[in-house]
Amino acid sequence: DMGDDEICVLASSIRKNKARLPMESIQLSFNNMTHKGLEALTNAVWGSTTLKELKLDNNEIGDRGAHQVAAILPALKALRILDVGFNTIKAAGLNILMKSVADTDQIHSLSLSGNAIDVPSAKAVAFALAYNQSLESIFLVHCSINHEGKRHITAGAVSNCQTSLRNLTGFDIGPVVVTLGFPEALKHWNNEQVMNFIHVMYEKHRGEGDDAESGMERDLDPLSFLPGDNEKDPIASRPSPLEASLVVEIAKKAYENLVANGVDVFSRRRNGATEPSFGSPLAGEAIMTETSQRTSQGEEGNGSMHGDNGDSKEYMPTHQARSFVAPPEHET
Repeated sequence: DMGDDEICVLASSIRKNKARLPMESIQLSFNNMTHKGLEALTNAVWGSTTLKELKLDNNEIGDRGAHQVAAILPALKALRILDVGFNTIKAAGLNILMKSVADTDQIHSLSLSGNAIDVPSAKAVAFALAYNQSLESIFLVHCSINHEGKRHITAGAVSNCQTSLRNLTGFDIGPVVVTLGFPEALKHWNNEQVMNFIHVMYEKHRGEGDDAESGMERDLDPLSFLPGDNEKDPIASRPSPLEASLVVEIAKKAYENLVANGVDVFSRRRNGATEPSFGSPLAGEAIMTETSQRTSQGEEGNGSMHGDNGDSKEYMPTHQARSFVAPPEHET
C-alpha cells in the first residue's frame, strides 16, 4: 500500500519526467492516500495533455481531496475517465466536484460509488447531469441514496436535452421517472432502456424544429455552488435544463408516437434485451415539479416536490421557469 510519502515521491518523478513521459493512465486504487498525497499528485499532472484515465478509488482523500480534483479538471483536457469512489467524500466535497464536472466537456465516465450521497449531494449530482454534455456513464453504487435524492438525480438526467448519458448505476430510474410524470410503462424498464428513450424523445423533439425548441426553453436563476462572477461562468453559455412541464410533455408525446407507429425505441441498443410492453396507460396529468414553496417575498410558490409521505420540500426560490433541477444547497 502506498501512503502519502510514497505518493509524493511518485508525483515528484512524474513532474520531472512529464515532457519525456506522455502518461495516459494513473491508477492508484486501494492505497492509503489522503488529500496531502493527492495535492502533490495533482500539482504534478496539472496541464497534462495526454492523461486520459485517473483512478483514485478506495483511498482517503475526503472532501479536501475532492476539492483538489475539482480544481485540476479544467486543466486536464484529455481526461475521459475519473474514479473517486470509496473516498469518504461528503456533501462539502461533492458540491465543488460536481460544479467542476458540470463545467467540463471532456469527461466520459465518472464513478462516485461508495461515497454517501445525501439530499444536498444529490442536488449537486443533479446539477452536473443537467448541464454536462459529455458524460456517458456515472456510477453510484453503494451511495445510500434515499428516494428524494434519487428523484433529484433522475430529474437532472432527464431535463438535459443535450445529454450524452447512457449508463447510470446504483438504483433503478424507471420507477423514479414515473413519479416525475413520465409514462407509467417506464416503471418496468431498465436504466439503459430509459436513457435510450430520453435520447429518442429529444432527438424527435429537435427534429420538429430548432425554433420551436428554443422558444420553449427557459432560463433559470444562476445555480452556482461557488461565489463568483456569473458572467464568466461556463455554465451560462450552455442550454438551461428544460422546464419540468415541457420535459413531461415531450416524453408523453414521444411515447404516444412510438406506440402509434410501432417504432422500436431499442433498435440501437448494443445488446438484445427484450423490449418492454407498451400496454401500460400513461401517467396522469399531474406534474411533480421541484419548486420552492415560498418566494423570496414570502409568498406561496407555484408548486412543491412531494415525497412518499406528501410532505413538501423547500429550496432556494427562483422567479423564472420551474425546472426539475433544484438549486444546490450552499454550505453554511
